[in-house]
Amino acid sequence: MDHFSDYIHYVIILVLLVIGFIAVKKAARCLIKTIISIIVLAAIAVAWWYFN
Repeated sequence: MDHFSDYIHYVIILVLLVIGFIAVKKAARCLIKTIISIIVLAAIAVAWWYFN
């Protein structure tokens, strides 16, 4: 794997983390926070699997 795709991999994970953090911060209820957290973690796992 070349260095460019490694950087893209980390940028995607960073963007997902930022979006997830903002979404959880704006969510008002605990259940919504839990669902959003699970979705963000699943998206990170898919990105990690796809690029590895």
